[in-house]
Amino acid sequence: MNKILSITVPSYNTSNYMDFCLPTFLTNNELLDDIEILLVNDGSKDDTLSRARKYEKQYPNTIKVIDKKNGGHGSTINKGIEHATGKYFKVVDGDDWVDNLNLTRLVQQLKKLDVDMIVNPYIEYNERKKSENIISVEQQYLEKKMKFSDLNLKSVLPMHSITYSTSILKENKIHLDEKIFYVDVEYILYPIPFVKTIYFLDYPVYIYRYDTPNQSVNTKNTQKNVLHHLKVVNSVCSFYDSLSEKTSKSVKEYILSRTISLINSQYNIYFSFPHSKKMKYTINEFDKLINKNYPSIYNNNKYNPFVKAFRINNNFYYIIWLLNKIRLKMR
Repeated sequence: MNKILSITVPSYNTSNYMDFCLPTFLTNNELLDDIEILLVNDGSKDDTLSRARKYEKQYPNTIKVIDKKNGGHGSTINKGIEHATGKYFKVVDGDDWVDNLNLTRLVQQLKKLDVDMIVNPYIEYNERKKSENIISVEQQYLEKKMKFSDLNLKSVLPMHSITYSTSILKENKIHLDEKIFYVDVEYILYPIPFVKTIYFLDYPVYIYRYDTPNQSVNTKNTQKNVLHHLKVVNSVCSFYDSLSEKTSKSVKEYILSRTISLINSQYNIYFSFPHSKKMKYTINEFDKLINKNYPSIYNNNKYNPFVKAFRINNNFYYIIWLLNKIRLKMR
């Protein structure tokens, strides 16, 4: 039977989450023939693989385990795209989960749709506070097949909201950087120039677990992995610069908006480090790099106030650092 939806589950040392994550896909027997779960074990050092094999044995027509050497989050998505057989494609990280009733609703609608991209709200689950918050989609676009180029979105759609047509990913050879963090931005942006049609739904499928100690967006981890983030900044800036002249203005603006947000994040990581002359020099060099290599991105007014202040006069660095320190404490 042809699958409707391929769900790639990137899994690195997710053994402790597996018995919570995977059953949320499997509680409706009628759904199992329509989905395939590609559990990609990214060289885990715990018993993720052995646990995954047990699920594969129990659900051989639904779960496929792909075991590979460690290559990072991007490599698991690349492998998922390679092996996907469903008409549509979605990523659900191994420490997150789904609402099974709404996943069933989504699959039923996917059977009737023929679009390049589908967008749902999603739920943020704060692990520390044990609280939930629904992130909605823009209401004016609900239940309409639309041209992506006709949209005027207020923000860039996150990975948790997105379901792509698998053919968009395969035919355009979408490939993410490997062995680094933060490549979700690449997954969000790289297919967009090829997305012609989009459809918005009003119910959440994905539950995103955040505010955990091991998360890559944790401040200590962003400092540790600052060079990973810098590499993604360069990759995404280069991607934006390479867009065809035929790319619509709205698509370019959409990609530019997320690119600038990514650059803002790079500055914020630098500002989160202890105040020092060396760090001030590092920020200066980064600023020069963006200005020299990507002037069309640099000369934009969408940068955050900290970045704007630093560019006006880098002697504001200490004040910016102090304000950022306060911001992080209040977060």
